[in-house]
Amino acid sequence: MIWRRNWRAWPDNLVHLWRRSLRFRTLSVTIVLTAFAILIAVTWTALAIQDDLFASRRDEVTEQALRATASAQTVLDGADTQGDPAQIQRVWLGLRTALQQQSSTDMIATFRIGASDPAAQAYRVGEFDTAIISEGLREKVRADANQQWWQSVALDAAGTPGIVVGQQLIFPQVGDFEVYYAYGLEGADQTLRFVQATLWVVGVALVLLIGGIAWFVLRSVTTPIGEAAQTSAKLAAGELGVRLPVRGEDELATLGESFNAMADSIETQIKELADLSLVQQRFV
Repeated sequence: MIWRRNWRAWPDNLVHLWRRSLRFRTLSVTIVLTAFAILIAVTWTALAIQDDLFASRRDEVTEQALRATASAQTVLDGADTQGDPAQIQRVWLGLRTALQQQSSTDMIATFRIGASDPAAQAYRVGEFDTAIISEGLREKVRADANQQWWQSVALDAAGTPGIVVGQQLIFPQVGDFEVYYAYGLEGADQTLRFVQATLWVVGVALVLLIGGIAWFVLRSVTTPIGEAAQTSAKLAAGELGVRLPVRGEDELATLGESFNAMADSIETQIKELADLSLVQQRFV
């Protein structure tokens, strides 16, 4: 019950402390503004790193896919199948192996554009769920034989981030094919999580560090001010002998010396008035 009463009184105590304590008020404002500034900086930095990691990985995989497609197209252009289904099948099987080696991915899919052909069927390598390839991407690949296209995708139901790169392959005397390469972004995603965690740890540490520095600086300033306030209250209550301790030669020391000089003057004048009052009483 006591704890509950104290908990309910906590907001009122906080407001009272805010109104009465310059140190608490200044320290709170400093920490809040610092935390807000660091939050913005950390968020912006994390987003910038995320974009940079994604762009770097995207450029890497599109370059690999382009190199694999160009190499495969060179093989197809030089193949002399003479329309022989066995020759076409042998070239096609060799091409699959070459695509995997050149593209550095085990997720490849091809689709025949137009009518099917018994010698060169569409195929899929690895755990490549071709449903992740959007119809919009396929339309762009089918529409332009010389252009490479890509899109960001989730490679599986778990939401593993990835990129699908698509382009055309032209098999002379056979037909045109869509070829797609899927690349995972797990490495970049792990790097991003590590960087984000590091940024947040550093941000929290900075807030604590700046809060500690602000508290130390405020304490060195507000402590003499508090002493001056207490000494003034005692002086006002009639304790004419109280004085401020003077330390150093800075502005606070000058303030203490001036206060002490004022207190000396007040004490002297009050004593003179008291002596004058005694003299007057003798003549009455």
